Amino acid sequence: MRKQVFVAIAMLFAGSATASEFLPLNVGDSANYVTTNGAWHETRVGDSAGNWRHVNGFPLIGASWISSEATDSRVYLYNDDTRASVLLADFSRNVGTRFNLSLSGCNNSATIAAKNLSLTVPAGSFQRVTRLDFGRNCADAGLISAWFAPNVGLIKWSESNIAGAREYSLQSARVGATTIGQPATAAGIRLSAVLPGPRVLINMTPRVSATLKIENTGTQAQTFTCPSTQEFDITLRNAAGEVVNTWSATRRFAQVVTTFSVAPGASKEVGGELDLTSLVTNAPLEIGSYTVAIDLRCQIEQQASTFQTVPSYSAQGPIFVDRRVTLF
Repeated sequence: MRKQVFVAIAMLFAGSATASEFLPLNVGDSANYVTTNGAWHETRVGDSAGNWRHVNGFPLIGASWISSEATDSRVYLYNDDTRASVLLADFSRNVGTRFNLSLSGCNNSATIAAKNLSLTVPAGSFQRVTRLDFGRNCADAGLISAWFAPNVGLIKWSESNIAGAREYSLQSARVGATTIGQPATAAGIRLSAVLPGPRVLINMTPRVSATLKIENTGTQAQTFTCPSTQEFDITLRNAAGEVVNTWSATRRFAQVVTTFSVAPGASKEVGGELDLTSLVTNAPLEIGSYTVAIDLRCQIEQQASTFQTVPSYSAQGPIFVDRRVTLF
C-alpha cells in the first residue's frame, strides 16, 4: 500500500523539489512543540517524491504527504482516499480568502485570517506571520487556527477537544541547515503515539489498536492524577465528527482517584484495541473516512485542581475503512 501511494505521489507532481516560504519541507527537518501544561508534539519530514514530502505528526492528520510550491506559495495535502491533492492554502492570496478542504473529518475549510503578524513563541520572535482559521464540523474536535512564519513554517496552532481549546507552540526546530530555538531542559513531557491506518480492510482487520507513549524528558519525576481507574480512552469518529465507538463503552471503572509516576528518562505506555463496529448497532462500520483519537484521562498532579475526566494529552489521526473484495 505504501509503495502504491508513493508511486501515485511521484506521478502527481514530478520534477525538482521546491518548498513554500511559509512551509519549507526538507527531508530530515524536525520540529518540537510544547503546550502550556508541558505536553510535547513532534513533526518530522521523512520520504520525498518529487515536490512531495512525507511529514509525520502534522497537526490532527498525523502522517501525511504535503507539497509546497515555491513559485506561488501554495501548499497541498494528499488525500489518500481519493488519490488526489487538496489545496490547504495559497499564502500569496489576500486576507479573507477561503479554501475548501476536508481535514481529519472535523475541518471543512481554511481561511487566511491575518497577515504580517508579529508572534513570540518559546523558539523566538517571528515577523510577517500568517494566520489560518479553520471552519469546523465538530464542536469538540478539529483545528481552530494555525500560524506560519516565513522560512520556518508552522510555529503555533490551536485545536479543540472536549476540555476546550489547546495551543501548541514551537519550542525548537531544524529547517535545512538552520537550528531554531533550543530544546527544553526543564521538566517536561514528550508525547508520541502509534495509530492505525491510513487504510484498514475491515473484513481482514476487525479491530485496530492505538497506543500513547508518555516520556519524561526532565530531571524530576512527574506524577499524574486520574479521577478514576480509567487512564485513557480511544474514540472513533466518522467524517461528520460523530462518535461511532469508544474503547471505554463496554468497560467499567472504579470512581476512585488513582495516580502513576514517570521517572526522569522513563516512559509509560497506555492503549488498547477498538472494534470497528457501531456503538449503536454493533454492526461493522461502513466504508469511509474516520478519525481515531487516544486521550490520556489524567493530569500532571500539580495541575489537577479538580478531579474531572479531562484529557490533558492526546493524539489522533485519520483512517480509511475499506473492504477487500473476494472473488469466488
